[in-house]
Amino acid sequence: MALSLAVALPILAFAGLLLLQLQFDQQAALERRTVRDAQGLATATERQLQDMTTTLRLLSTAPELQAGDLGLFHARSQLALRGSPYFIILVQDDGQQLLNTRVDFGSQGGKISDLTTLGLAMANKQLTVSGVFYGKTSQTWVFNVVMPLPFEVTGQGSALIMTQNAAAMASLVGTDGMPEGWSSALVDNAGSVIAQAGAARLHPGDIVPAKESVDKTGDSPLVESDGQIMARVPVRGTGWKAMVWGPVATAQASIFKSWRVLLAGGLALFLLHWFGIADRPATAVSNPECRRHGGAPGARRNRLAG
Repeated sequence: MALSLAVALPILAFAGLLLLQLQFDQQAALERRTVRDAQGLATATERQLQDMTTTLRLLSTAPELQAGDLGLFHARSQLALRGSPYFIILVQDDGQQLLNTRVDFGSQGGKISDLTTLGLAMANKQLTVSGVFYGKTSQTWVFNVVMPLPFEVTGQGSALIMTQNAAAMASLVGTDGMPEGWSSALVDNAGSVIAQAGAARLHPGDIVPAKESVDKTGDSPLVESDGQIMARVPVRGTGWKAMVWGPVATAQASIFKSWRVLLAGGLALFLLHWFGIADRPATAVSNPECRRHGGAPGARRNRLAG
């Protein structure tokens, strides 16, 4: 028994060390993948916003806008944006709408819902991306990209706004290939969800729970606490963040299963040796008569009979 244990225990210890190293390696790989997924979401969002910005700049140079023919500019903008998730709003500096391609020309409402971002854009004289908010005209959660108009067209309005439903950003977030229980999200600078996918089940406008929105320190985008890993990557040119998070346990389920199998196997082997099953000699060898005559009792009787 002692000899078998002396052989088995080092093997079990070596296997345990291998599994421990594998767990550390998998933890490091999980952290890298979490950051990479968040960076990918941030990059995809930046491309989407860049597309909106490019389209906005092109529309601002439309000759119909320059000429002050807002009805024709409205029609041209609707045609240009057909099939896209984008809408155009032309506003005065106080937020009063002059046209909105969500509705027919002349039927636009009063002032826009998000006056704060308009004020920032006008004060800084630069393109500004808003957070998520509930739109009065759209009757859903939206965000704006606001561009102050150059002086030569300010007579036709102070700013051109491209607006988009937050739900249209859902195609950018996803959990494909992520472990069970993981989530990804786009969040604005106030901590409100723009789009989210996965186990968290948050909706546009929801506030991200405190444990996910806690401020981090240092240069690393990773935050680890309460058995969870989270990566947050800023979306350049906005106050938004791309977030990916989830429990370590589900991501390392295979390692934990291997640990359980190893421990169960080691315990079973120990019990077998404890009760003497594994070390018990064969019956033929342990029988005293067999040891004296070099064989089983039946074989001895057969030789005598012969």
